[in-house]
Amino acid sequence: MYEPHSKWNVKIYLADKVYKSGESPVLIQVTVNSKRHTKVIFKVQSKYWDPAKCKVKPNSVNSAIYNLLIDSEVKKATEYLINSQRNDTPIEIECIFKSSSSELLIDALQERVAH
Repeated sequence: MYEPHSKWNVKIYLADKVYKSGESPVLIQVTVNSKRHTKVIFKVQSKYWDPAKCKVKPNSVNSAIYNLLIDSEVKKATEYLINSQRNDTPIEIECIFKSSSSELLIDALQERVAH
C-alpha cells in the first residue's frame, strides 16, 4: 500500500522472454515510488509488436481487440491512480491488477486462434 500522493507512472511493453509458442508477453507496468509492479495482459509474436507505439501492428490477427485491451488497461490503471490522489486514499496495487472481463476475452480469443 502506498500513500495517495506517491509518484507513479504507467507503461506498456513487450517482454524479452519468448515462450515455446514463439510469443512474448505484453506487460503493463505500474511504478509507484520507484517500485515496479507488472502484469501480463496477453502474448503476441514480437514481429507483430510496434515498440514505438507500444501497440500491436495492424497486420496481426485481432490487432484492434488487443490494442483496445491495451488502452483499457492503461486507462483503468491511470484512472485508479488519479482517483486515489484526488480522494486522498491509499494506492493498492492489487486493485489495479485484479482480474477483469478483458482477461477472459483474451483467453477466449487465444483459444480460438490456436484451433
